[in-house]
Amino acid sequence: MIYDKYKTNSIINEMKQYGLEWDSFTYTAIMMSSLPKDDIISTWNEMIGSGIVPSAAAATEMFKACMESRNGTVALEVLNWLWNNTNTNTNNNNNDDNINNNIGYSWVGSNNNNIETRRKEDSKPDLYMCSKVLLALAQEGKTSECITLLDKMREKDIKPSTYCYMIVLNALEKTSDWKKAVNLILQMQLRGSVVDSKAVNIVISTCVKANQWAMVLKLYELMPLLAGVTFIPNQFTFSQSINAACKLKNVTAAMNVLDKMLSKGQMLPPITTTSLLISTLESNGYHEESAKVYDSVISCHLNYNYYDDDENSQLIMIVDLHGLSISLARSAIRSALYSMRSNYFNKDNKSPNRSLVIITGIGKNSKEWLEPVLKPSVQSWLSSFVPPLVASELADNLGRLIVPFKMIESWILMENNNPNSHDKEQ
Repeated sequence: MIYDKYKTNSIINEMKQYGLEWDSFTYTAIMMSSLPKDDIISTWNEMIGSGIVPSAAAATEMFKACMESRNGTVALEVLNWLWNNTNTNTNNNNNDDNINNNIGYSWVGSNNNNIETRRKEDSKPDLYMCSKVLLALAQEGKTSECITLLDKMREKDIKPSTYCYMIVLNALEKTSDWKKAVNLILQMQLRGSVVDSKAVNIVISTCVKANQWAMVLKLYELMPLLAGVTFIPNQFTFSQSINAACKLKNVTAAMNVLDKMLSKGQMLPPITTTSLLISTLESNGYHEESAKVYDSVISCHLNYNYYDDDENSQLIMIVDLHGLSISLARSAIRSALYSMRSNYFNKDNKSPNRSLVIITGIGKNSKEWLEPVLKPSVQSWLSSFVPPLVASELADNLGRLIVPFKMIESWILMENNNPNSHDKEQ
């Protein structure tokens, strides 16, 4: 049906001449005739002002107009009007009525005494209408109104679907309202709604944005209880939980989450999470653990290289630190040193011992006033070992440092004789 303003006005005038009053069906026909959205809203207001109960089809057209206008506030007003002026009984087992309800003609063929009742049932709010209003309100950032609408739906015996809850959770994430997000997901679980890992991850993301690290860890712990059989943590779940543990300086929790993550097979934390974890371990004196994290997460992709340096007639072990932060660089060097220590005491190891060459680069990409940062940091840090490890620049390559094997051997023997001693930190 195509809207023709002049023909419509002509019909309206003709009806007035004959004294015919408009009813719900008339207004519905007008609203369904491809009216512009502003005219649909004005027609709706006129219908309400005339005391006529809208049909489901008229309400649907009104909702479409509100959706096109992205006007969730008006849509909520329409919904509340319908709740206050229609039969709120949602139990309707008549399939024919349900079919007719979709087009707004359920009153056709009814007895006159039942027409008004059927019209009211015809336009009662349902799950579809409510979800549309929730979506519009969420797009406006009206999170409080969204939560109020969820409560009203339950009051009217309309059980919110998982989709409805997800709409509100996504809106709460955008506003970083972590308290409401946590409360809502607990309500979902208590009311028997499906809580999957995606829903929990949205709440975790909301807590991350609000810097609520303790709650992130708590949600990770509660995830199996909240989601049940649908608990499928992904890289985001694990990574944010590790980040939260590091922010709280809870090394034990961070390592437990990492172990759980690595047990999943091919899943690895992103480099930013790994760097934060290693930095936390380093700053809290967990040097062995720092090297182990580097081995299990990073060195599987950045293996050490062994070369025969013919020019100097020695075997060397090379560690390339390009692109690594200071914390990652320290873990890479530790990992190499621990590997050399293991080889030194391995009776089955036939390979000769090696000097350690560390590639730092010359600092062209440094952001600190164009001065190299990594190389002096590494040199200063190695000098704090007991006994000190002196990393000297190679004369023909200023981007490389070398630690002679004799120094490394002294450090290995000291470590072996006093296993409780650790290098000092500057």
